[in-house]
Amino acid sequence: LALIHSREGNLDKAEYHCREALKYKPDYIDPMNVLGLLLAHKGEFEEARSLMFQFLETCEHLKTEGDYNLLILNKLGSDYEVYYTLGEIEFKESNFEKAQEYLEKSLDSNEYYWRPYALLASMALETQNWESAAVAGEAGITCAFLNAEKYGSLGAQHSEFRDMLQNYQTALTECAKSSNRIEGLDDALASIDELLDKK
Repeated sequence: LALIHSREGNLDKAEYHCREALKYKPDYIDPMNVLGLLLAHKGEFEEARSLMFQFLETCEHLKTEGDYNLLILNKLGSDYEVYYTLGEIEFKESNFEKAQEYLEKSLDSNEYYWRPYALLASMALETQNWESAAVAGEAGITCAFLNAEKYGSLGAQHSEFRDMLQNYQTALTECAKSSNRIEGLDDALASIDELLDKK
């Protein structure tokens, strides 16, 4: 029920059902993950962070106990998503070093998950590291197209994907102004313009 309400934008109802599920079964990792995401979205970072750590600890406990069936049956989210959410929280609180640490852990767990690349590109833009932003942006766009269905529909995350395209465009434009031109830059910029026009 929590997932259905969440997808329909009924975040308060989704939060209620997650909390109810955790009252019934405190080590149920699906509602931990969903509730953590909901709270992070609402800006309630401390509780969201606590739930993400609880998720990781519970998964580790289930592995240690050898309860792989329970882990697989329960595992709606995965540690790469949890590390991404932790990175996003730290980014929003301007703790860039900690954010990078979590985002790298997310990519260590799943190098094809596009959202950490998008956030790494945003962080590089904040510090005007144009080349790093361009490299992360390109990796994110590539993974997003290759794995859209498995790791998050581009339709469902339309604005986030559009932001990544615009950040990539900014990074490439700034690279073009410097002496460190990237091979194929003009073609890349033309392709991004075309994609943004379609979105």
